[in-house]
Amino acid sequence: MKLTRDEMKMINLRRANQKIAGPKGKKDNNKKIINLIHNRMELGIIKFGHEMPIGFYEDKDVLEEVIDAMIYAASLLLELKDEI
Repeated sequence: MKLTRDEMKMINLRRANQKIAGPKGKKDNNKKIINLIHNRMELGIIKFGHEMPIGFYEDKDVLEEVIDAMIYAASLLLELKDEI
């Protein structure tokens, strides 16, 4: 399989970033993230009785959820910072 020019650029950029940032820890991190998302979506099916609807939510709904998540994250980070 031959890679496109853009795909090669992305690969080279990732390699360069990895050299700068160093190793990120254990392998399979992507699998862990995917499993976390999958489990959360399964919980949604159990809780709401159906899969995630497409075309149901508006920009405003997503914005509110993202802002809420940022608030939760900031609260946790401040708590962790105080422990250090």
